[in-house]
Amino acid sequence: MSRALLYMHAAKLEAAGFIESSLELSVTGSSVKYMSLVDFELTVTPALIEAAAKQQPKEEQD
Repeated sequence: MSRALLYMHAAKLEAAGFIESSLELSVTGSSVKYMSLVDFELTVTPALIEAAAKQQPKEEQD
């Protein structure tokens, strides 16, 4: 995966709140970006599954 594609995906994950990142300087003076996962909890219920199913586009009929 290219660095540009990695950072694009990381930016989306960070915007969604799944990861956090910080930029630090190494001892050699170069910048290093650290990323870490954010704790989260997801409880799957029948109501949640029903709501997700209703958001799915219906398949086109022939």
